[in-house]
Amino acid sequence: MPADEALCDQLEAAVRKPSALPHDQYEAKLAAFLRNYCHRREASGWKSDKHMRDTGPFVGVFHNGKWTGAYHGTHAPAVVWYSPDMVAWLKANRAEGDERAPVSEAPVPDGAIMVKEMFPPPTSHCKDAPLIHLFPENGGAIMVRDAKASYDGWFWGWFGWGKGDWAPTWPANSANGYPNTGFGLYCTNCHASARGNQTFASLRNIKGEPGEPITFLSQDFFLEDHFKGGETRLGQRKGGSVIQPEFHTHHEDVATEEVEVERATTAVNRRMRSRKPYSNEFSEIFQLLAGAPSSETAVAKLPSETYDHVWFPAGKPTRGIALRHLGSVPRLPQRRRHRPAIPHDRAGARTEADQYLALRHLAEIAHGHERSRPHFLRSTRK
Repeated sequence: MPADEALCDQLEAAVRKPSALPHDQYEAKLAAFLRNYCHRREASGWKSDKHMRDTGPFVGVFHNGKWTGAYHGTHAPAVVWYSPDMVAWLKANRAEGDERAPVSEAPVPDGAIMVKEMFPPPTSHCKDAPLIHLFPENGGAIMVRDAKASYDGWFWGWFGWGKGDWAPTWPANSANGYPNTGFGLYCTNCHASARGNQTFASLRNIKGEPGEPITFLSQDFFLEDHFKGGETRLGQRKGGSVIQPEFHTHHEDVATEEVEVERATTAVNRRMRSRKPYSNEFSEIFQLLAGAPSSETAVAKLPSETYDHVWFPAGKPTRGIALRHLGSVPRLPQRRRHRPAIPHDRAGARTEADQYLALRHLAEIAHGHERSRPHFLRSTRK
């Protein structure tokens, strides 16, 4: 339980407004809020699920003379905590039993929060345990409503309570992994299929509300001795070894493991070190467009692709939104079947068509299938 109610009040006021602070400052506030379990404040109107619940089946398999268990959930077993305004929205817009009714939901109010604590499978280990005694060993998924900041209307995040499990990921660190928090993260890949408002939340899951959470097959019978006393540990038969369920979720399929990021980064660095010098063709075209290039070490590096990220802002998407966010990009002429004449302006400068042909020629060089040089390069080549 949270130990400092005054601190939680202060942190909650900041956490409810993700876009009001720079990303790194907001991450620090969010981490302090969660690390102090400020979302577990039932006296302040926060509510939780009725009990820990599965998000998919737990399947027992007997192979090579032993039993193993595999979990097939979208997330790890979960307990969700809801802010008071999130509960009020659910009561007004998702009454129990209206799942088949036409969708006519009001927007979730800004500042509403959901914190999904996650635990090792299967839930039968701790289903009846008091929720405030459970440690979220598998971290937590966070949603904070901020419809003014992004098109989908949510700030998304992951947090780990274990020592060393979580660290700020903004600005980019040396590992260059996927950000732990932010707008427009990959969470939207699944949440976009929700009934509305990008959330699957249901009153049936919440303590004190009618109905029961969805249940899944749980073949945990081979763990029948896990509540025995004495020296027998969780999931261990007398005289046997501890049975460790295989833990893999659909969520992990879309997340990039840090070891994979490190492997990819190492491969890129290896290729960078083995690169050949710029070709004369490249230098010639580059000087035409932008003057003599600086040395490679003097050129500022582009940000990592992980952080080269612009989410759709609030409001309806518009055509050309990518160009609007990437900056001022000249509108290039469409490619034609026959090459047009290349006009010059009065000052003798190259036109947009000139630049287009030069850039296309540069791309052909880069991909190893050069076809022809623009005439203004042919005419000046020694």
